[in-house]
Amino acid sequence: MYRNLSQAFRNPLATLTGYTDFLFQYSKDLTQEHKQELVEVRDAAIHMGHLIDTFLDVASFDLEAARLNKSRVNLVPLTREVCRSLREWLRFNQLRLDTSLPKRPVMISGDPDWIRSMVRGLIAQAVRVSPQGSKIELTLSAQKGDVILAVRDQGRKPSGSLNRIFRPFLESRRPTDGSRPDTGGGLELALAECVAKAHGGRTWATNGSGGGVRVHVSFPLAVAAGAKSRPRKGRSP
Repeated sequence: MYRNLSQAFRNPLATLTGYTDFLFQYSKDLTQEHKQELVEVRDAAIHMGHLIDTFLDVASFDLEAARLNKSRVNLVPLTREVCRSLREWLRFNQLRLDTSLPKRPVMISGDPDWIRSMVRGLIAQAVRVSPQGSKIELTLSAQKGDVILAVRDQGRKPSGSLNRIFRPFLESRRPTDGSRPDTGGGLELALAECVAKAHGGRTWATNGSGGGVRVHVSFPLAVAAGAKSRPRKGRSP
């Protein structure tokens, strides 16, 4: 059902972006202002398509309709691949992404497609709230049986509890320098929370040293082949 809904929503958006691209072929006589307006129309359509897909993903978890095809996943190359795919977008937004990834494999039992969407969403959220010229930090580490992925942005601190940022459209944040309009948000972080819980993990947020917010997502480390799993004690962030 969700795939059909996504397709139904995206068809008119594809028409809109397609005709916008067509108009670009005849834009040489337009003023620079009108050309910029065409760019903004196309970007808005693309952004709307992303919001629709993310909203339907979150809804599928809420209604317990999401399907997970789990396998052993090495988070190191998966995270590196996502960061590489977003490199041009980050450069366009005048942002730098600093990554700290282990040299050794970091294995979890999970659905690689959902994990990939989650990593992409965490970075996308950080891009939207960080001012131009700033730096986003991504770290991946293994600690006491858990894998922890953390992304630090440079946006304004939330006005209330940090954990409110995981609730869709409730906590709105802007870049500290006002370089981007307020786009609402929280869908990417809501999806991250859904994906983490579905994999036996959790999410939390902390204030970044020097400003911004650091979003953490944890997953249980996959037990090595032939090894026996040990009971895991609960602990708070």
